[in-house]
Amino acid sequence: MGIVGESVKVCHLIGISIVLFICICSIPFCVFSFHGNVAVADDGAGGALTIVESNAEDLPDNGDDGNGFVSVETSDEEFFEEESHELFKATSEWQPVKKGQKIPNGLHVRLNLQTGEREAKLMDEPNQKQTNEWYAGENMGTINTEKQRFTRDEIKKALKDFKFDDVEPKTGNEEQTDKREDDIKKKFRSYEELKQAMKDMKMSVKTEAEIVAELVAQLKDPITNSENTKTLLIDLEYYLHQVDNARHFCDLDGMQLVVRLMNHSDEEIRIKSILALGAALQSNAKVQVNAIENGVMQQLLRMMSVDKSVQVKKKSLFALSTLLRQFPFAQRRFLEAGGLSAVTKWFSKSDDEVVKIKIVTLLTDLVLEKDLNSVQPNKEDEIQSERYRQYSQVQIRNALHQSGWCKHLSSLLHQDSGHDDVEKLLTAMTVLKDTCQDQFSSVRPTLQILSLQYKDLAKQDKEQGETDSFFDNIHANIEKLLKDMKFQREDL
Repeated sequence: MGIVGESVKVCHLIGISIVLFICICSIPFCVFSFHGNVAVADDGAGGALTIVESNAEDLPDNGDDGNGFVSVETSDEEFFEEESHELFKATSEWQPVKKGQKIPNGLHVRLNLQTGEREAKLMDEPNQKQTNEWYAGENMGTINTEKQRFTRDEIKKALKDFKFDDVEPKTGNEEQTDKREDDIKKKFRSYEELKQAMKDMKMSVKTEAEIVAELVAQLKDPITNSENTKTLLIDLEYYLHQVDNARHFCDLDGMQLVVRLMNHSDEEIRIKSILALGAALQSNAKVQVNAIENGVMQQLLRMMSVDKSVQVKKKSLFALSTLLRQFPFAQRRFLEAGGLSAVTKWFSKSDDEVVKIKIVTLLTDLVLEKDLNSVQPNKEDEIQSERYRQYSQVQIRNALHQSGWCKHLSSLLHQDSGHDDVEKLLTAMTVLKDTCQDQFSSVRPTLQILSLQYKDLAKQDKEQGETDSFFDNIHANIEKLLKDMKFQREDL
């Protein structure tokens, strides 16, 4: 019995050992239960863990079960790598999500099909719905667990049954609404009624080009009287300020019409025709060329020389300045046709200081324009090279010196000149100091007196807190001119 008892005890111990060995070996194949409806099981493929829904057949195709849980497969290595993801910092703008970043709850997430990157941003209305995260390997997202889902058929049926009355229910004030609509209809006319009213009045819309054409046609009409001609010229001047209208005016042979009207016996018609011409010429190269071709310059110089009306002469000077500015070919023709002599003669005979200052300003601007285009340009710049060639043919400095302009200019400056006149005369003398150095020496005493006067005026401005005094600038220009004239005189 002792032997049998010992044998039974040994067998019992061996049986217990076998059971323990089987249990230990079967641990990787056991199913561990998690709280909830999720379980983890080994699929036998390299030790990968699979989180599965207990009721897997209810899962949709995209892995979303409608309650925020999805099926996720990951290896041990991926699981520990996921624990090290940095947190994605969202803003109100879409930003790419770097690989390895963890997306917090409550964000908009999308896949950019162009770049292939995931992007995320804050919700437009935060804390609106309950959300949950889902992970599928490297793919992450956010699921709205409170959003109601509809099938395609349900959405199609809802749209089919959609009615306007469902959107704007009756408020119970239908009578007041109808009354307000009737009042509005009484005060205002419908679009169709307005169209019919305009048709009955025979109203039509015309372009500015069409208006210019009509004005030119009426001016050419021989039955148009003087009063209507004046009105038409006023309207034409208004439209010719526009570049395209002025060019269209030339295409209609309007320049010949204006030249004819400039010879009219009525002084007012001559003035208004010159004003219309000046409006068309301003900063319009095509019109300037057309004016030269139609003899406008000769007509303007003739009127400045022989017309008895002072106003006609002044307006002719205005039109001439618009023709000459930024047009070197016209400037050369002006000098060749004796235009400078005509202007200088008028300057010497006129007692009108305003006219003289305007002539000084025009000639000074032409000299400055010449100087600005006297620098040899880059050969590759064809436009500037052509401008340089044309301006090199305008010998305006020599023409001014030979016409005695320097003497006329120096005689215009005196102690009682207005501040604006002094500034313009100083500018002209500074520009021409190299050309007119002999003639300007006689005006040095006047410049010295003016220097003292403007020095005192500038001092008064500074005492009153003026930082950029107009008088201080004039005083500085006088001193600079005196210094340059003294230096040149010593060289002589």
